[in-house]
Amino acid sequence: TFVRVPAGKFVMGTNDAYPDQAPAFKAEVKKGFWMSEKELTNEQYNALDPEHVSRIYAQFWKDHTTPGYPANKPNQPVIRVSYEEAMKYCDILSEKTGLKVTLPTEVQWEWACRGGSDQPFCMVRWMPTLARMKT
Repeated sequence: TFVRVPAGKFVMGTNDAYPDQAPAFKAEVKKGFWMSEKELTNEQYNALDPEHVSRIYAQFWKDHTTPGYPANKPNQPVIRVSYEEAMKYCDILSEKTGLKVTLPTEVQWEWACRGGSDQPFCMVRWMPTLARMKT
């Protein structure tokens, strides 16, 4: 399921926290875009890349009895995918669907996460609208 994220402007970054978040600057998403409502699952990813294995979540504490927890179940989010692998997946999906599929830019990602808010964290103000826009 995809949701429509509208265009908008916001201040990205901060001058009051970690150095890698500075300087704050005015960011703009000029065109609205569609974004997956949820993470891509192992099952979805494996449909186009059957060799990928998300393996396990490592377990490094006292008295563990297994090497970790399974991370490769079909409905779990796919993990251990590089940027290059993710872009290849997008290219294959684009070819199969005839749609332009890509990863969001950093600005698009932060705008979507903020949900239209100018605050660092938010309860998505357009969530009711997004819920009605499912395709």
